[in-house]
Order: sequence, then structure tokens, then C-alpha cells
Amino acid sequence: MSPNNSNVTLQADAKALCFNLQGELLLRQFADGAADVKEESVESLLQQGRITSEQLRQIGVVWVPTSQLVIAQVVLPGSRQSELRAALPYALEEQLSDAVENYHFVILHKQPAQEGTQLQVAVIAKVLMNQWYQALKRLELDNCLLSADCFALPEPETDVSVAMVLPGAPVVIYRDGRYSGFAIPETLSEQLASSSEEVRNLTPQQAQWQKIAFSPSAWQQLQSTNLAVGEFALKESQNLWRQWLWPNLAAGLLFVVLLGSNWLEKEQALQDAQVYRSQSEQLFKAMFPDVKRVVSIKTQTMTRLRAPSQDVTSARLMPLVYQLEPVLSGQTKVRIDELNWQRQAQGGKLNLRLTAKQSGDLQKLQQQIQQRAGKLQAQLSIKNVTPEVALGELNVVAN
Repeated sequence: MSPNNSNVTLQADAKALCFNLQGELLLRQFADGAADVKEESVESLLQQGRITSEQLRQIGVVWVPTSQLVIAQVVLPGSRQSELRAALPYALEEQLSDAVENYHFVILHKQPAQEGTQLQVAVIAKVLMNQWYQALKRLELDNCLLSADCFALPEPETDVSVAMVLPGAPVVIYRDGRYSGFAIPETLSEQLASSSEEVRNLTPQQAQWQKIAFSPSAWQQLQSTNLAVGEFALKESQNLWRQWLWPNLAAGLLFVVLLGSNWLEKEQALQDAQVYRSQSEQLFKAMFPDVKRVVSIKTQTMTRLRAPSQDVTSARLMPLVYQLEPVLSGQTKVRIDELNWQRQAQGGKLNLRLTAKQSGDLQKLQQQIQQRAGKLQAQLSIKNVTPEVALGELNVVAN
């Protein structure tokens, strides 16, 4: 093992830049054949001169904990990017614990659907995004991608999820699709794995942590999972047209002012207002074809977007798991034999098969979940009771 004051030598697939749950950027080193993972603070390494910013930039990607964001699937009417971005926050509003203004929404992928456009979306608290953004700017790593660590796992084959125990945290990360993944507490991962589809377990050494580990096509695909977009974009210098956007607009505006006159401006304003009104009505009717009469575009649009939609589906497993985990982990009289997640059009249902010495212990667990786990509905079914054992099923859904 190298002493602490020695330089760090980067090797392909051996190291990863990862934020931990406390927001500190770490350099994780995965030695072949070793179970332990070495973690060191990036700021400390730079201060000690054991690594350079250029060496870190060569890694190409910084990973954030999947457990600190939500990846959801949603179907929205319309197909234009501007339409989708405007409607997205309100379509997911019911599933968020805070106001939509406090979240950063990233469209990972979109494809046509029967009722509009199907989106894979990542949702992150803006406080976290700003924390990561400021750290990368300060460390001069603004050329790196910022992606959820579930996407370091290889894309799964058909009906086979990929899982890995996350180093340094009691969490298992899963990738169950090209643009989908989630994290779950390790205490519940065995029950979930035993009741779900086939899972392929990997070690950290088998994940793809650096740019050099990806093929050109795979790297291009990973770029679509970049969370540092919009107001948190890091690579502004690559879009040169943005540097000239405001000068060009100013020059164009000056040209119009010099050539225009008062009557022309008034006439143009009236025409623009009419065109805007006509285009707005066309857009509204395209998004909501069942509306026969348009009275107030703004009011009717907000009402429609805030209404529950039959087309919205989202992975609600994580909120259920994290609400249930404190209750289940404290149980000594009830054993969880099987845990099964059943996806439905509106969220899903968590089914737990339980064993206890007495049926009263099962009923007590049901009461604890309803009292302590937030807005959850728990329905208990007693399957079999003998003098030695009581078997039951508990179905948990969000209200």
C-alpha cells in the first residue's frame, strides 16, 4: 500500500469521482481482487499535491448518489420540448414532498407514446444540485459529466436488473433499464431480490466509472443522463453561440429602433398579439383535444396540468421503502419472508409476506405502519394461524 503522501496513479476502471451523502467529493479506488474500497477527499489530494486537476478531469464523469434523487417515468400530452418542460413539474407535483420550484427536473430520454410523449425524468432538490455545482466549479472539474451512480452499472439485458452494493454506504443501487435505476437500503434488498425478476449482482470493479471505460456510443448515451444542465450547466464555453446571443439581440433591437416609427411599432404590436393568441390556442388544443371551448388559456392549462392524469406513471417504490424501513427494521417479533413490488397505473403496491408467533404481532405491525409511516394505507390478511406460528400478507400503498 502506498504511503499517504505518495502521488496517485490513475488507471482505467480503477478509480471513480463520487459525491457521498454529505456532499463531499471523494476519489474511490477499487483494487482488483480486494474487497475494501479506499476513499480519499479530492480537496485533500489537491492540497497535498498528490494529484492534479488535469488528472481528475481525465476521469470525465462525477457520480452522485442515486438515493438522493428520483428517476420517474411519465407520459405527457404534446411533443414539443417547450411544452413538455412547462408541463413536467406540475405532472409530478403530487409525488413531491416540496414545492416544484425547489426541484431541478432533467429529461433523460423521450419517445413517442400513444397519448403523447413518454419521458424518463430525474428529479433532484435544487439545494443538492447547487452544492454539487459549486464544488465542481471550485475544483475546476466543470468539463465532467454529472450523473447518478446507478448509470455506472452496465445496461441490463432483457428482464434482468443489475445491482451493486454501494461502497461506504448501506445502500444497494439497481439499474433496471437504459435510462432508469434506483437505490434501496441494504436491509431490504434481499427480500426485494428474492421476489422480483432476475438480478445480476456486480462488484464495484465491474462497474464503468471512467470515460475511458465506455465505448464511443455508450459514452454518448451516458451524456443524456447529465444532470448539470439548464441553470446548473457546467460547460457553457462549449456553446459558443451563447456568448454572442445577447450582442446579436442588442444589435438587432437597435436596428429595429432606428428604422421603426411609432405607428409601425403600434401596428406591429397588435399583429404580434393576434398571432400569439392564435398560436396559444392551437397549442392548447393540441395538448388537450377534448376541450371544446377555450375561455382562459392560462387558467384552463394550469387546471389540466394539476389534475391527476391516467397516463402518469412513476416509480413510487423508493418513497414507500424509506417510510417503511424505520418501522420494519425495529421489528423483532415479525419476520419478512418475501417482499414484492407490483407496478400499477397509479404508483404501485408493496406486498409483504410475514411470519410471527401470534396474529396479534402482525396486527400490531399494521397499526405501527399506519401511525408512523406517513400517508400510507396498510391492509393485513391473515393466511394461517396455528399454536406455533401465524402467517399473513400486508399490502401497503400510498394514499
